[in-house]
Amino acid sequence: MCKKSGKFPIPDFARRRDAAVVTQLRHNPRSATRHAATAPHHTGRNGSTACRKKFVSLRNMTDERPYKIEVTSSYDEFWRYNVALMCGCFDAADQRTGFASTEDTVAEVGAHLKTPPADYPTRRRTRLEAPACDHLILYLYVIPHTLPAGNDTTETRPFSLHLHITAPDGTESKQTFRINQWSGASIELRIPNQSAR
Repeated sequence: MCKKSGKFPIPDFARRRDAAVVTQLRHNPRSATRHAATAPHHTGRNGSTACRKKFVSLRNMTDERPYKIEVTSSYDEFWRYNVALMCGCFDAADQRTGFASTEDTVAEVGAHLKTPPADYPTRRRTRLEAPACDHLILYLYVIPHTLPAGNDTTETRPFSLHLHITAPDGTESKQTFRINQWSGASIELRIPNQSAR
């Protein structure tokens, strides 16, 4: 974590932000001017297999139950998006005590898929567990690898993404976010653990 800003460095899968998306827009020039203002802020790590997932976690610092995080969407074309979760665990003094991340990669950014991969799951769920702590800082990235086929904004309205979090104290929270089909999303959340207080 950067000491001056208190933020995490942007990971590699989120750093390569515009180049791949610009390439996609070149394949569909009519959308370039209409949607330039909503070009993606983040791009994903390359991958060619449906929902290829990578997980990194530090050891649990306590014997408490972990945070459980799950991302889902009922949107029919959710297969056009890669999902990444990254979180840091902090104590009451705001010092980091743990870290966990996962990547749910469907395809390489700029893949221009016409249909979902053959092994794409019927019910896709992106899950992450993080060590118990005083509070958690969660970053959720939704990264388009294939842009919408149409140009009409009425046909490319935001879709719903559901986030379900269970804290170590058993508290559950459910949130729904509206995701721009062209830009995807970068979301930051602070999740407390009441049992640590």
